[in-house]
Amino acid sequence: MRRALRIAAAVAGILVLGAAIAYVLFPADRAVEPLDRAPDRLVVPGYFDEVFFQGQGFPVARRFVVEGRRRFDGVETFVLPHVGSGLAYKNIQETPGQVAEVNARYAPDPPWRLRPERRLGHYKCMSTSASLVLDWFALEAGAGPTTYVSILDGKTYRGFDPKALDSLYYARGYPLSGRGHLDPVSGVPVPYSVGGFATILEDETSRPGPRAVRDYNLPVDYAFDYRAVGRLRARELFRGKVFWKAFLRLYPRAESERLRRAILEDGPVLAGIKIRFSALHGIFHDTRLGDLPIAGPSGHGVVIVGWIEKDNRLYFLYRETFGACDEERPDCGPAYRIYPIYGFNEAYAFERD
Repeated sequence: MRRALRIAAAVAGILVLGAAIAYVLFPADRAVEPLDRAPDRLVVPGYFDEVFFQGQGFPVARRFVVEGRRRFDGVETFVLPHVGSGLAYKNIQETPGQVAEVNARYAPDPPWRLRPERRLGHYKCMSTSASLVLDWFALEAGAGPTTYVSILDGKTYRGFDPKALDSLYYARGYPLSGRGHLDPVSGVPVPYSVGGFATILEDETSRPGPRAVRDYNLPVDYAFDYRAVGRLRARELFRGKVFWKAFLRLYPRAESERLRRAILEDGPVLAGIKIRFSALHGIFHDTRLGDLPIAGPSGHGVVIVGWIEKDNRLYFLYRETFGACDEERPDCGPAYRIYPIYGFNEAYAFERD
């Protein structure tokens, strides 16, 4: 037993020493200011630029997100149909009045709390992105827009309610975060499997007729009817993949081309963004050790709606889930960002049966 403890202590000492050396020899810039505002022109950083390791993807101004193929200052873009003309924005930021109303009407345990801090609304990025996939396929099928009333702010939105998908995720028992990472508003564990939502989309669009699901935390039922979407079949493009070529500064061409084909042939791709060791802060945050991905969960859910190509390399354009702005604000954020493929943890395309 003592020998095992000595070995464990020695290993821990080696790791600490290695981290300290990395901290001195391989410092990393983690400033997020370049990611807070979309430039007025179409800026595409170098494929291995450090900015892609400072947070999530680089912002793109909405005026450059034009459906179809376009060219701006020598940069080629492709955006799927309906993205600018029909795909609605959905608010996942609660309002003070709505938080008070939810607490008074439903008495959730724990009570909801208002979080006015920057980007600390409900952690519902994955369900919101999944609902946008449903919206896109309904538009592609020529269906009229459905609407729902958001429990977060009491307003009516076009499209399918993300809360129904969230509740289906909880009801099915898919992976949730631990007690150390709870939703900042409702205080409940957070979904982190984009693959779980992809499976839900496949299963629920194959079941005919209107249905309902109970909220995971409130005495509220959400009615939903996905017949207008058509039957979707999820296809995993990759999951938990480490793009080792990118660490060697080699362009992962085959994987990038496969993702491009999926967007062009099938439509929007539901994707998860990697969690990196830099998210742990401390010494990992300030060194190149923080660039290494954490295997397993996705830290953010998005829907990829196109790409930007520069110098024969692809950057994938995704729709964010926190408003329709071009800059960070307490109530909003950049609507679109680009990321090289190595920034994603998992991706799922959908074929209509």
